[in-house]
Amino acid sequence: MSEKVSQKIEAKDKSAAADLIKMSEEVRQDFSLSDTEDVVQCYKVINKSNNNSIKGKLFITQNYFCFRSQYGKKLYVKIQISSIKEMTNEIKIYDNEGRMYYFVPQSQEEECFNLMYYMYKFPFSVLDLNIYKQHTVDNHENNSQRKFDIETAQEALVTAEEMKKIKEENYKLLEQQQRKIAMIDQLLDKTDTYLGEIDDSIKATKSLVYELRLRYTKSKQVPPPRVEIPVLVEAIKETPPVPVEIQILWKLENDDLVPAIMKMFDDHIDIVETTANKKKTLARSILIQDIIGLFMRARPLHLNIALNQSGKEKGRIRLCSTCLQFIVNEIYIRYLKIFNKQLSVTFEPNSQVFDYGDIMITKTFMNCSGIKGQIKFTEEEDMALRVLTGKDREDYLAMKKTNQKTVKFLTLC
Repeated sequence: MSEKVSQKIEAKDKSAAADLIKMSEEVRQDFSLSDTEDVVQCYKVINKSNNNSIKGKLFITQNYFCFRSQYGKKLYVKIQISSIKEMTNEIKIYDNEGRMYYFVPQSQEEECFNLMYYMYKFPFSVLDLNIYKQHTVDNHENNSQRKFDIETAQEALVTAEEMKKIKEENYKLLEQQQRKIAMIDQLLDKTDTYLGEIDDSIKATKSLVYELRLRYTKSKQVPPPRVEIPVLVEAIKETPPVPVEIQILWKLENDDLVPAIMKMFDDHIDIVETTANKKKTLARSILIQDIIGLFMRARPLHLNIALNQSGKEKGRIRLCSTCLQFIVNEIYIRYLKIFNKQLSVTFEPNSQVFDYGDIMITKTFMNCSGIKGQIKFTEEEDMALRVLTGKDREDYLAMKKTNQKTVKFLTLC
């Protein structure tokens, strides 16, 4: 059944993919973008920046908002999404240099804002496992910058003990004590970085700060998962999937994009619209067992979840997300856990090809600050204890205990 769905989708998107590829090539040339940038969506807008009123098109790529005028002398405006400081619901954009941009859509106003605001709030992210494994495996023993810096934590504890003695012995040394406390705070901030995030994982996900060059394909591909099935099954037993909430854009039957939360559980997925100031919001629930295939669409950042249900809309769920890799990986793992077999994952023409089928993807996104706010794990226990094993787990527990002692000494000072 998934093969029929794939053929149907591919036939429909064949011309759409060609149009998108051509549009992306033109936009890259006009705005001097890298060959990894693809047009996600295009809107007709009026550029009212600087008290102007210039009609044109606004192109949205993974990392840029690009405006091109339609009439008269050509005007090109390129805004890097990572440079945006603030964006209002009127699509007034303020960058870090104090510049203001103002765009008024001529149609699809709400959808245009929803997509732009989502791209601004939740940066594009993908993980290349080759980078991760080379960094964490090949250089593990020689890497002087460990995941959890035990020495720094111990230094903080020693300094805290010294501070306590100084205060008890002589209040005249107050200024010196304050300088010491400032030093302790810096040390604690440094160790907090190791507690809350896995440094190696952050380096692996370079694209979270727009540095990782993405790999694209212009032809349909069905790449295999990164890990052999028996190995992945055992890994899932050790680290079973946990409930997770993901901020997405839900594509409705009329093709509108609305903000929503995708909630994944062991055997089902709930999607709930989160549009503000709306009396009645949409919601839908599907069973993992009803999923027959995942299709990365010709339009970048778009995913089609094909379902074993009759009807055009009942038979699919469409969404847009800047973290499709994480979503695909989580659905794939849950499906494998239930059926002990692979779920079909297809990359349509012009879609981004990425790694999936690896617990390491879950662990990386789970502990990376770049996606905080977009992905939320609902488990209450210490998540680090779930993802760490062996020496890393021992180091983490030792450092956590040391930091607790440090905080205790500081409260006594």
